[in-house]
Amino acid sequence: MLSRLPWSTPLLLLVVVVAAWQYPSLPDIVVSHWGFDGPDGWAPKRQFVPVVVGAALGLHLLLGWLSGANWAARYSNFPNKSYWLAPERAASTWERMAGYVDATLALMHVLMLTVLHLSAQMSGAPVLVPIPLAAAHAIFLTAIVLCCVVLPVWFLLGFRLPAAERRRRRRG
Repeated sequence: MLSRLPWSTPLLLLVVVVAAWQYPSLPDIVVSHWGFDGPDGWAPKRQFVPVVVGAALGLHLLLGWLSGANWAARYSNFPNKSYWLAPERAASTWERMAGYVDATLALMHVLMLTVLHLSAQMSGAPVLVPIPLAAAHAIFLTAIVLCCVVLPVWFLLGFRLPAAERRRRRRG
């Protein structure tokens, strides 16, 4: 069970605050999709903003709940599960798992903030911190790469067997 507030929670609150601050100044139709060439999709702000905020909140609640539920051991699938969930290691393993989930949530919230920023900036609305479009794209792509490549590799490497245990198992 989680014994602390996830550090991704302030980022979730920032998503909500930024969305609430931007909403009144957004035009009725906002840019909702874009490529490197610029905008190529639009949506009504009354749909777009709640979907972005709802996705951030929904992911935060769902993943936070799943990471804090020790019943998930039966349904979890990660390397060397029987070793890591042995009674002497289970509590620290769940805390560690919660850390991975929290890092994932933090990156997802950065993605949502970037989406809100890009949408407002490309729709001509004021933004908290004006940044060049190329920099916003770079932040967005970096967060995607971190979520889809770096975090899974970090997770898999984090659940390798310790060297002493690997040697012990090799000896039989």
